[in-house]
Amino acid sequence: MRRVALKQGVIASLLLLLFCLILFPDSNRTLFLFLHHQLHRFPDVFWRSVSVLGNWQTVLALLLALSWYRPQRLSALLLGSGLATGLTMLLKTGLAVPRPSWVLPTGAVQLLDVVPASGAFPSGHAVAAAVLATALATIIHPGAWQKAMPLLVVAVMLSRLAIGVHWPSDVLAGALLGWLVMRFGCRYLWPQGWPKTVTTCVQGGLLLLLWWLYGRQAVRHDADWLLSGIEGSVAVWGVVRLLWQQNRKQGFRF
Repeated sequence: MRRVALKQGVIASLLLLLFCLILFPDSNRTLFLFLHHQLHRFPDVFWRSVSVLGNWQTVLALLLALSWYRPQRLSALLLGSGLATGLTMLLKTGLAVPRPSWVLPTGAVQLLDVVPASGAFPSGHAVAAAVLATALATIIHPGAWQKAMPLLVVAVMLSRLAIGVHWPSDVLAGALLGWLVMRFGCRYLWPQGWPKTVTTCVQGGLLLLLWWLYGRQAVRHDADWLLSGIEGSVAVWGVVRLLWQQNRKQGFRF
């Protein structure tokens, strides 16, 4: 009971903070400038690497791997992440909030990566990181490692501020949106799962999509190697897994 009350208190506090940041844009701007410059005490490559963990391609790869561990949860994972992606794109397009470098004076923002052309609110990376963290915490058996999931989300949120492409309100809204949608997805979106044949076909399609994305992945900077490594590792694991299953059916040891 105490744990539930603590969680509800944290969520209420985050919602209040988000409301204040939106209601008082000068505070949002001041907080961004403070955090942006303080976070630059860490190497640029560190923040770009952390940001990869909130890339939707990374999340796709890791959710696919998670579905191999819990096949019956593939429907919730896929529909939940799809809903989160759709809502994020809708809000970005509809609100069209300008990014920090578009409105702040020249030199105020030290960009560490290319600025996306879409609107800033909410942060897609924060949404993706929260989707991944919530899926991991919900589906895998509880353990001490679960307490690290919020740290993953916070790290990705800070990385987007350090890189200079989001306001604090963007990353906070993104994290709350990703958490809420994936919690909803895991509980209500086809919780009983799809038939085994459908699940296998969808997993195969996702594996092909992952290989396609891996082949198109361009290495623009050092952190892109991490993204390529994650995609490639899951893609190769998927092929090995298929070969192992095929050999088991034929009565051979792999």
